[in-house]
Amino acid sequence: MKRLKSKYISGANGQAINGRTRIYSLFYAGTHTDLDAMPILEFKDGDSSGDTLLYANDSLSTFDDSSVYNDCVSLDLPPEGVLFPSGVYVTSTSWTVTDGTIGVCIFFEGGAAA
Repeated sequence: MKRLKSKYISGANGQAINGRTRIYSLFYAGTHTDLDAMPILEFKDGDSSGDTLLYANDSLSTFDDSSVYNDCVSLDLPPEGVLFPSGVYVTSTSWTVTDGTIGVCIFFEGGAAA
């Protein structure tokens, strides 16, 4: 039986989880106002220069009446998850929410506090 942990990241830029980690699921939400740039999340192995192992571009965003994207997305991952041998580093572009960026919740096994 897997013993999953969860971590919420407000700001989605920087080290999320240290050490060998397997991500099984993730959920993100935010408001996107730069209508000329696609909102993107990258999950890299280890640090900012690591390989991008998960990539989410939000091509399914919807406009509200004020021409703002609003989104809540659950990313589908394979049942065995995605292994990050050196930890998880997250970067985001073109996202804003009340506190200034996107929020991401990661469900994972392994790793340590970042």
